[in-house]
Amino acid sequence: MRRATIIVLVAVILGGVVFFEYWSFSQFPKIDFELSPLEDLLVDVSWEYDYFKEDVKVGSYVWWVESKDTRDGETVYVARSRTSVEHEGKPVELVSVYVFSKMLVPLEYRLNVSLEGEEQFVECFFEGWSVIASLSMEGHRVEEPLTLEEGTVLVDYFMPGHWDLFFRAFTLPPGRRVAFNAYIPQVLAVNDLELVADKAPKTTTIDGTEYECNVVRAPEINIWFYFYEGDLIKMEDTEQNIVLSRSS
Repeated sequence: MRRATIIVLVAVILGGVVFFEYWSFSQFPKIDFELSPLEDLLVDVSWEYDYFKEDVKVGSYVWWVESKDTRDGETVYVARSRTSVEHEGKPVELVSVYVFSKMLVPLEYRLNVSLEGEEQFVECFFEGWSVIASLSMEGHRVEEPLTLEEGTVLVDYFMPGHWDLFFRAFTLPPGRRVAFNAYIPQVLAVNDLELVADKAPKTTTIDGTEYECNVVRAPEINIWFYFYEGDLIKMEDTEQNIVLSRSS
């Protein structure tokens, strides 16, 4: 290929990128990321989701706020979750404990993973915006200390409870987008994520009932969030064909 042709192709590609960025910015203006306090979360009320892989139900996910307390004059919540899935004859169970402030600042996170009888443990302890996290499996332990940017939010991609808390603390209006820092405990790392709220509602069907939902997309991780009357009723991974939908 001639050098001039390569230069033209690069220019076309870069031009397309610039155009897309301009289109995205103009169609979905960016807003600042600012969390609101989590006031009066319901305690001992559980939310259960059916877990589907390639349109087949393979398990369930449930989460609840176990307690509300005060530490050093600040409101602190403890939430728990359990994921039970079996796919292609392989059972997987994840049990988590998440401690956070009413401003959704993470204080402690523990995750136990059982995969075909093998155990893995993730532990994250926060001091301000510093975290000491570790992953233990098969007698080995990996530790990853990090200093997070202020306002970083803890989320595991397939934990609806984390996202439910997130969207209770932050509302993204239709036709807007926002960027934020996400700490992902299962990989002991931080990811920069962007959320885009669709301008118009979409209809989705759960257990034969249709719901007209507001939809928020996370393009980098291919996840769509569906909200009905303010509640997160469905998460969809469009790449891996995974769906978690609120149980009836």
